[in-house]
Amino acid sequence: MQTPQPAPAPNVGMLVLLGLCVWAAMKDRAYKKAGGVRPDKFEKIVLAATVVGCILVISLIALRSPGAAGTLTPILVVTVLGVWEIQRWRIRKKSPAGRTLK
Repeated sequence: MQTPQPAPAPNVGMLVLLGLCVWAAMKDRAYKKAGGVRPDKFEKIVLAATVVGCILVISLIALRSPGAAGTLTPILVVTVLGVWEIQRWRIRKKSPAGRTLK
């Protein structure tokens, strides 16, 4: 009889990064509500293309090794969200909500 293997411990670093992404998204929402610069069409297209690219990469890896795809999925999700929020942070710093550029 085999003994059940213990569940792996959650990656605390990834949870912290995900928490920071959620916090930054809430700050960005408040910034946009206060009249800040919204993402333009090009930024939205780049984000959508990045998400589709990540889905394709994960799908291709899953054909070869489902375990590797399962490991890579949270890393790619947090990376995409993190890069998006860093870009939005740069926009918020460049033009604060009180004095938006038109």
